[in-house]
Order: sequence, then C-alpha cells, then structure tokens
Amino acid sequence: MSPPNEAAEKFKQEGNAFYSQGQYEAAIERYTQAISLDATQFTYWSNRALCYLKLSQWREVLHDSQQALNCNDESVKAHYFLGRALVELGEEPHEGMKKLSRAKALAESQSNQTYAKDIEKGILLARKKIFLREAETKLKQRQKLQGVLQRVLQSSQERGDMSADEFQDTCSQLNDLFQTEKERLQPSNRNVPEHLCCSITTHLFEDPVVTESGHTYERDQLMEHFQRNGCFDPVTRQTCSKNVVPNRTLKYVVEDYLQENPWALWESA
Repeated sequence: MSPPNEAAEKFKQEGNAFYSQGQYEAAIERYTQAISLDATQFTYWSNRALCYLKLSQWREVLHDSQQALNCNDESVKAHYFLGRALVELGEEPHEGMKKLSRAKALAESQSNQTYAKDIEKGILLARKKIFLREAETKLKQRQKLQGVLQRVLQSSQERGDMSADEFQDTCSQLNDLFQTEKERLQPSNRNVPEHLCCSITTHLFEDPVVTESGHTYERDQLMEHFQRNGCFDPVTRQTCSKNVVPNRTLKYVVEDYLQENPWALWESA
C-alpha cells in the first residue's frame, strides 16, 4: 500500500474529530473527501462505514466495508461491519453470520478485543434472524400439510371409512399436534427457567462455575465481583476463595435447552 496522501490524511483527521463529537454526517463528508483523493487507504473506508453504522444506513455500511476489505482482508472491524450490514438488511443472514464468525476468529488470533462484545451481539442477532426466517418457512409448510391432511380426513369420512365421532376426534388430535409444533416455533411463553440463568446477570449461563458455598455463577461475572467487592459469595455473603469448579452438568443442561429453544439465546440477553 502506498503512503497516504497528505491532504487526504488531513480530511481523515477532521473526520475523526467530527466523529468523536457525534457529528457523523459531517465526519462522512470529510472521509468522502479523503477517499476522493486516495481510495487505497483502508481506514478511510472503514471509518466512513462506522459512521454509516451509527446512522443505521446499512446499504452504505455494506458498500464501504466491502471496499475496506478490498484494501485489507484481515480487518476485524471491516468483517464485523459487513456482517452486521448483511444481517440488518435481512437478505443474507447466513452470509452475515459467516462474516461475523470471521471477525471473531480474526479478533482472537490478533488478540484484538476492541469489537469483541459487539461481535458477540452481532452473532446473536444473526442467529435470531436465521431462526425467525426458518421458523416462518417451517410454519408455512406445516400449515400446508395440515390443510392436506384435513382434506384427506374429510374425504375419508365422506366415503364412510370413519364415523363422524372418529373424524372429529382425529381432527382434534391433528390440531393439537400442529398447535404444539407452532408453539415450539413461535413460543408465546418465552420465559427462560431461572435455574439456567446466573443470579448476577439474569442471563443464560455460558461458563457456569460453583463456589465453595455451593452456588453457581457465570465465571467472568464472579471474578469481576471478587475483584471489585472482595472474596465472598454474592448471595450468601460467605467468605470464599477464588478457587471455583466448572459446573459441567449445568452447562450441558443449558446446551440441551438451547437445542430445543434457540429463541432463549436472545430473550435472556
């Protein structure tokens, strides 16, 4: 990559100043001027993409993050921006998930934690979009199948193959079956069981650990509690050491629960 144009760098610095003040449109204008002078600089594209992201202008984020990746394919934030845009636009959530996963892998390999939490939230949103899209498709398929089966039953009754009572009973069982499936795909009672959530965060456990007092907490939250408040159990207030034990059984239970209830990932977040 060639050295940046001096005038372009000045526009970039002005853009950075506007961005820090929350004046995103003014910052976009400066980054645009920088790009017009030198379109080979990755930061001009990625900085403008970030401004568009702040304004939720996802088409522009998509364009600029792609241009940034053309300049630097190893950029964590460019992959993150592109993934977010693909997910938010709703057209290619699976592709968005791939870009976000790539951003996460790059961040880990580069020990870059700048966007770590944002990337995790982006992945969560992608999973939600994918789940809702697939759930909608499955519901339409189930409704179509239900209609076909009801017509078959109706024809069977008309031919005298079953009595009116048998017909009503079978239809009732069929409706119950499809209602159960609908509830699984679009649950009305979206309450995550309390025993699967950390009492500190109220979110689903990801890395549960047990203290000496026998209570389970999310590891990073418990360590933060120890650092800020001292070595005592957050609930019992009992003095304890920092030696904790992974609660693998609970971790497996949470994983099994999520297999059946993927919506819980974002409902508890």
